[in-house]
Amino acid sequence: MFYLGIAVVGIFLLVVATLLFQVEDWSRDLSTNFAETSKEAKDPRLHPVVTSRSTDEVNDAIEKFVANHASWSSAELPADNSTLQLVRTSKLMRYKDDVTVTLSTLEDGGTLIEAKSQSRVGKGDFGQNPRNLRMLLEAMRTEETNEGS
Repeated sequence: MFYLGIAVVGIFLLVVATLLFQVEDWSRDLSTNFAETSKEAKDPRLHPVVTSRSTDEVNDAIEKFVANHASWSSAELPADNSTLQLVRTSKLMRYKDDVTVTLSTLEDGGTLIEAKSQSRVGKGDFGQNPRNLRMLLEAMRTEETNEGS
């Protein structure tokens, strides 16, 4: 019985420590369940992405990203390739975050990538929605760099 109690306390402390390390911004992550790209974002990784690729090429890159990440899925097929609805599911608790990606064609033929991520449940997200956006946008930036080299 003693060892069972030690195991329960150990597991509890492990869960608490994991949550504490997930929180990046205490003033935001415990009270906000939404994140979006913005030119004014403090974190430059949350700025919209400007790419020289067409919206069709970016759409294909996002579909490839979703196919290569088990926790991501497409919620709805876009009619015009300008808005994509994605879902990111957490591994442990299976919480779902809705991610909306908006693609705008620029005058030079390139594409502006903007995105929003929102948890379906809960008041705070422990920073998961900004992580969702950073993960997706980093993949788009990397794809752009790889194509350019």
